[in-house]
Amino acid sequence: MATVTVMHDEKPIAIVIAEGKTGSKALDYAYMATQNIDNSWSLTAQELGAKGNVVLICPNEYDAGVHIGHRSTSIGDRMIIDDQVFEVASYGFERVE
Repeated sequence: MATVTVMHDEKPIAIVIAEGKTGSKALDYAYMATQNIDNSWSLTAQELGAKGNVVLICPNEYDAGVHIGHRSTSIGDRMIIDDQVFEVASYGFERVE
């Protein structure tokens, strides 16, 4: 079972448990799990402690006193899997040395 640490702006935001997935499939899973499509992935994770296999490790932010979630994972964000760092590219992921 792979775990992927998702980082936004060099700050760990969430850990995604990618059951049954490894390598790029685990990275793809983590990317999709941290997208704001139907609603905020992080607000759901915050409310439940975990959203499916997503555990929020960085508190959500507030804007003018309103609880807002984290943004979607996007190009330039990083993910850590098996002690290797990958950066989200325009298509797929690139390993960071």
